[in-house]
Amino acid sequence: FTGPQIGEHRKSLTFALRFRAPDRTLTEDDASAARDAAVQSAAERVGAVLRG
Repeated sequence: FTGPQIGEHRKSLTFALRFRAPDRTLTEDDASAARDAAVQSAAERVGAVLRG
């Protein structure tokens, strides 16, 4: 999505992530850490910024 509400030369993308472990139920901390790592990786690779 592009438009004036997200800024010039920017695009809005949505990602759905599913976190699973084969041997246990993940805790909220486990999932949050994995999500934070994904956001950080996107920021480093392409300058992505998490909205909200």
